[in-house]
Amino acid sequence: MKLLLQLLPAFAAGAILGLIFFYGLWLTIKNIDQAHNLALRMLGSMLLRLSLVLAGLYGVGYYAGFAGLLAAAGGFMLARLLVVKRIAPSRTLSRLSRGVDT
Repeated sequence: MKLLLQLLPAFAAGAILGLIFFYGLWLTIKNIDQAHNLALRMLGSMLLRLSLVLAGLYGVGYYAGFAGLLAAAGGFMLARLLVVKRIAPSRTLSRLSRGVDT
């Protein structure tokens, strides 16, 4: 039980990092048509998201060790599932309304 309570903050940190990463990716792709310099926007977004995630994972690893990194990875994957589940239905419905096969 003590180990679970120690890993819960690492799991939550991974989930928050995942939400930031994947929501930022979604915003970048959603607003891609407004970019004046597409390559700069994509590269800047990737570097910013990756820097935030790596810094966060470094902190988790420093304070919680390898077990904390594994818990954070689990939270990160859960965040990915949540973001995809939140975004995918609207995309699928819009494609179906246009008559595009998935």
